[in-house]
Amino acid sequence: MVSFDDPTLADLLDRRMDHITSVGRAPTTLYHYRQYVHREIVPVLGASRLSKLTALNIDRSYGQLRKRDLAPRDDPSDSRDPAGVTQPG
Repeated sequence: MVSFDDPTLADLLDRRMDHITSVGRAPTTLYHYRQYVHREIVPVLGASRLSKLTALNIDRSYGQLRKRDLAPRDDPSDSRDPAGVTQPG
């Protein structure tokens, strides 16, 4: 049984996908969302309890996705690093 007091990221993503399905997204959109979540996010961070998941964990994973062109690039006019810290300049 899943503990909803401290779910894993995979649990949260499953509930989110259930919600997105219930509000009526196109079947192909849902298919692609699910494929991406289960192929790219769940294997890396899915087992992490939300209470233990840190911004650094997420940022590192996001950086790996960006290297593979599987995540949006930062806006070049944005002077913040991926963690949101403003860089001098």
